[in-house]
Amino acid sequence: MQGVPEHSEIVIVGGGPVGALAALRLAQAGRDVTLVEARAKDSPLRDARALALSWYSRQQLVAAGAWPDELPATVIDSVHVSQQGGFGRTVLTQQDLGLPHLGAVVDYPALTAALATALEQAGVRVLWQARVTKVASLARYASVSLTLHGQQHLLTCRLLVLAEGGALAESLPGIQRHVHDYQQSAVLAMVNASQPHRNMAYERFSAQGPFALLPHGEQMMLVWTRSHDEAARLHAADGSVLLAE
Repeated sequence: MQGVPEHSEIVIVGGGPVGALAALRLAQAGRDVTLVEARAKDSPLRDARALALSWYSRQQLVAAGAWPDELPATVIDSVHVSQQGGFGRTVLTQQDLGLPHLGAVVDYPALTAALATALEQAGVRVLWQARVTKVASLARYASVSLTLHGQQHLLTCRLLVLAEGGALAESLPGIQRHVHDYQQSAVLAMVNASQPHRNMAYERFSAQGPFALLPHGEQMMLVWTRSHDEAARLHAADGSVLLAE
């Protein structure tokens, strides 16, 4: 278990994909980095999402040593975009941009585990199970108050990166957090297609809300934005109802 230093050049709060990747790349650049993460190192993630990453994001993960060959991922070679009731369609391909692939789809838990392994192999200081209670902006430094294993600590840094969702930013002077509820929820489902997806992703805009189909192994992952009531209805319905709509 790593101890809490009094000072670190850079402190990153939030050990999700964004915070972990930032810590790895900054450490590779020779910076003194401390990553603060609330969850336990080996705690299982209950988040079953799949992430669609651009090819450049995937390349950053490769450069950071966080994209092992065995990481289960499905590449995206083309994207089909259409609008219900609209004329025509748009198809983007990797050839259009001169890339090997447009992106890749990877499960969130698998990517998070790969990042944790890369952090350990790179020797990045990670404070697991540390809960930040306060952040402050000082004249020359920022400070982070945190609790780790029941002990209170104060950590100062030259640069503070908040990658935990933004809630902590409200405690900093001059920063306001604005939240707008679009009254929408996402419906997620795995779909077995009658034809191979050929590494094509689909994005369609309809009157009921936009939806996407992402290649995921031999299946496709549906991400459909609906109103809260409609999302609850579809979640409770049989799969045939979802396919019919």
